[in-house]
Amino acid sequence: MREENNRSQAIQSLAKMLEDLDVAMLTTVSADGSISSRPMARAKVEPFAGHLWFFTDASTTKANDVDENGTVNLTFSDPVNRRYVSLTGSAELIDDRHTIVSLWQEAFAEWIPGGLSHPTLALLKVDVERAEYWHPPTTAMRVLGGVVNRLLAGRDAPDDEHGAVEWLDTAERPSRV
Repeated sequence: MREENNRSQAIQSLAKMLEDLDVAMLTTVSADGSISSRPMARAKVEPFAGHLWFFTDASTTKANDVDENGTVNLTFSDPVNRRYVSLTGSAELIDDRHTIVSLWQEAFAEWIPGGLSHPTLALLKVDVERAEYWHPPTTAMRVLGGVVNRLLAGRDAPDDEHGAVEWLDTAERPSRV
């Protein structure tokens, strides 16, 4: 029961950290094994349920990468508040007009020329399988306390700086061909 509580708390912490992190670097693997990253604006869906949504052009290299190998990484960064999130998961292109319209916000037109009328507009859905996040103590006293505790305990980082959660159990993970 304690492990499930820890997992639930980690998921809640992750959801809280993602609330105002709107842009991620999406990393894909191409057919030749090369790795590419690019910024992506996140469409917000509440409550966070382990899926992230992004608008994309289905005719791009990124879309081809996802079709070939859906394993992706998303990194969010907020250096001002010292918050960092890395998500690994399975991505797929979704061409469902109802979902596209329901998630669309005019702010996405900056990323997608032509907006909702873009001829190859699609959604990129990422099912999160593993998440890691870092949020170090921010107040001077907590930082100082963390440094002292690290030195006394012989640890590299305070316990509250890093968390990880497996979103899916190993048996639940989708297989990719």
